[in-house]
Amino acid sequence: MTPTADDRIPPHIIEAASAWFVRFKDRAPDAAERARLEAEFEAWLAADPAHQRAFELAGRAWALAGNIPKADAASVRAGKPRRGGTAPSSCPAMPAGARQSAMGQFPATGRRRFTTPKRIITASAGALILCALFAPALMPGLRADFATATAETRRLSLDDGSHIVLGAESALAQDFSGERRELALLRGTAWFEVERDDARPFVVSAGGITIRVTGTAFDVALTKRALTIALASGSVEVERAGKAPLQKTLKPGQRLAIDRQDGAVQLSRVDPARMGAWRNGRLIVHGARLAEVVATIDRYYPGTIMLIDRALQERRVTGVFDLKNPHKALRSLLSPYAAAPRKLTPWHTLVSGK
Repeated sequence: MTPTADDRIPPHIIEAASAWFVRFKDRAPDAAERARLEAEFEAWLAADPAHQRAFELAGRAWALAGNIPKADAASVRAGKPRRGGTAPSSCPAMPAGARQSAMGQFPATGRRRFTTPKRIITASAGALILCALFAPALMPGLRADFATATAETRRLSLDDGSHIVLGAESALAQDFSGERRELALLRGTAWFEVERDDARPFVVSAGGITIRVTGTAFDVALTKRALTIALASGSVEVERAGKAPLQKTLKPGQRLAIDRQDGAVQLSRVDPARMGAWRNGRLIVHGARLAEVVATIDRYYPGTIMLIDRALQERRVTGVFDLKNPHKALRSLLSPYAAAPRKLTPWHTLVSGK
């Protein structure tokens, strides 16, 4: 099936559009607050042509769900939506396996279909939007041989003696044979401890990057915006083909961060003892974009966090956060910037600057 323009709208934009509907629906009656909200919304619309289309699609979803009489932005912004509508409880077009809870155990063998409830159920509009448009975003889980749910960490032992720790809301596919050892990190975070085999290099692909190793320990994290590789021991070769080729050999204590939007590469030093701290429930960041830190906390958070303030997204953060208490971690992250999470629904948390 040929992808449409709607299929190519990133999931985070769809989430943000849904959040705007919730904010207008639950708006404060104060005129000054209303004017501020309108100004923020206009700036959001102007920031990307996809925002307008996403908002139109969100309006269609709200109308189908019975939350507004007409699927146009004007009716919502004018304060006309009626309350009391409910979203459909399931997604008819989505494969049945994708609707199942991800909290079950991994099968001993075979491929496991996976998703998390929070990626399907948000606000009343969000459920329908996700059903219609998030199916492409669910594909990594459906392709995975191993996957985890929210706040879940899994330890895996491979046939070659290598070991992997898969972080929360992560997905991994493997292709092992007598001639090759290949894995693909489809989303999330993974820690690899690779058994040396000179005849069969261990290859991990993630976000268009190929990582080749023989025997080593390293950490890989993949988000919508960035890919990071941190090497604790051994040696890895990082390669990227295409218009902006990259070839880099990492040494122990080095961390390579690659921006998936502009291709920028940053190499830094990290204490190997601090790498993969998320395995023990701690998130240690140094100079990371606030949006990336939120994305990591979101994988441990019981619901979806939507950070819609662009200036806040680009803030640089250094600190240690407790992933075992994601609510506290999010508050600690935001407090220096006079920002606070706002609970819109049990599954929908909005973050914007003040």
